[in-house]
Amino acid sequence: MKLSSAKISKESKGASPSHGGHHKNSFHSKRQSHHSILPLQPVDQLEQWSSVAVDMYNNSSSNNNDNNHHHHQPQTSHISTSRSSDYSAGGDGEPSATGNKWASRLLNECARAISDKDSSKIHHLLWMLNELASPYGDCEQKLASYFLQALFCKATESGQRCFKTLTLVAEKSHCFDSARKLILKFQEVSPWTTFGHVAANGAILEALDGEPKLHIIDISNTLCTQWPTLLEALATRNDDTPHLKLTVVVTANIVRSMMKEISQRMEKFARLMGVPFEFNVISGLIHLGQLTKEALGVVEDEAVAVNCMGALRGVSVEERTAVIGMFRSLGPKVVTVVEEEADFSSSQVL
Repeated sequence: MKLSSAKISKESKGASPSHGGHHKNSFHSKRQSHHSILPLQPVDQLEQWSSVAVDMYNNSSSNNNDNNHHHHQPQTSHISTSRSSDYSAGGDGEPSATGNKWASRLLNECARAISDKDSSKIHHLLWMLNELASPYGDCEQKLASYFLQALFCKATESGQRCFKTLTLVAEKSHCFDSARKLILKFQEVSPWTTFGHVAANGAILEALDGEPKLHIIDISNTLCTQWPTLLEALATRNDDTPHLKLTVVVTANIVRSMMKEISQRMEKFARLMGVPFEFNVISGLIHLGQLTKEALGVVEDEAVAVNCMGALRGVSVEERTAVIGMFRSLGPKVVTVVEEEADFSSSQVL
C-alpha cells in the first residue's frame, strides 16, 4: 500500500474585511447590536472592562465623552492596556501598525489561560474579547467574534451542545446551492483546499493508471467538489476509459441531506464525459470507527483508493488504530490525506 499525503498547514485567518468604513468609530453601537455570550457583570466592573476595551480599540476620546464613560484602570491586569501596546489603536480609530493582529494575540493568550485553568485570567480575557469582537466588523473583530464563541464553549465544556444546535439550525437554513456556493467561495479565497484536491487527484490517477475498474472511497464533507476534474482526466486518457465507482462516506447531517442532488449532478456529469460511473453514499455514521469493509462494498477486481479530506483530525485517539486498520484491510493502491495541522479530538486547547 502506498501512502500519499498532502498535509496542509494553515494559519488561522479572519474573514474578508468589511465593506465600507462605518465600523471605524462605532464601538458603542456594536456593543448594543451584537449578542453577548458572557454573563452579566456588576456595573462598576463592566465599566472597568469597557474602559480597557475602548482604550485598546479606539484612541479617540470623543466617543467616550459622548457616552459618559468614566475610565478607571482595573485592579488586576494580565494584558498591557497602554495606548502604545500591541493591542492599541491608532488615532484614526484603526488598529495601529504594531497592533493589527490584536485578535490572534488575545485569543492565544485566552487559550493558554484555559489550558492552565487560570479562572481569573480566563474571565478577564473572555470579557475583553467580548467587548472588542463583532461579527459585523473588520477582519480582526470577526476573527475575535468566532473564536471567542469557540473558546467560551471550551471553557464551559458546552461544545457538543453548541455544535448540535448549530447543526440543526444549518440543516433548516441551508440548501445545496447555498452550501456549494459557500464552499466554492472559500476555495476561491483560500488556495489550500484546491491545492489538496489537485495533489490528491494527481496521486490517485498515477496509482490507478491502467486499471479497468476503479473504486474511490471519499471521506470528506466537500460536497464532491474534488471529482469533476478527475472525471475529466479519466475521460481524456489514451487507453480505454475505466469504470469508476465513487463511494462517499458522510457523517455531517447537513451534507447527508444534500447527497441526492449531488448524486444526480455527478451522474449527469459522468455521462457528459463518457465515463462509466456508479455513485454510492454511506450515511448514518456517528463516527468513522463504525465504518466497515462490508459496508463499503469493495470487490476483488477493483483498484481501490481511499481519499481523506479533513476527516482524520476528528477521529478520537481510541478509534485511530481501528480506522487505519480498516483502511489497510481494503488493500488500497493509494491513500490520500489532506489535513490541517490540528488535532480536534485533544482535550488540550493548545
